[in-house]
Amino acid sequence: ADLREATLPVGATLVVDAELRAGGAMLPLTDSFRMPLVSTDGRERVLLARMQDGRVTLRGPMTESRIWRITETQINSALPPEQHVAFDGLTVYTVET
Repeated sequence: ADLREATLPVGATLVVDAELRAGGAMLPLTDSFRMPLVSTDGRERVLLARMQDGRVTLRGPMTESRIWRITETQINSALPPEQHVAFDGLTVYTVET
């Protein structure tokens, strides 16, 4: 599914599954990388994204009520230009219930 926003209660675990594709084909890469998650008030968290045969999984507990964002610029910030990826972005609303 094409998801650009998610709403979770405080205490829930964010789980994001994605695929690394080029020209419509999944890239069979296995690795891990740091994924920055930045809140609108400037706080930053770093989650570990694990990639297995081109499928990426990102998990992290959402412990505070905030608005968090992952952007294409953040993902590509530590990559050389030839490894940059396109990403529409994700906004996570962590809400108190």
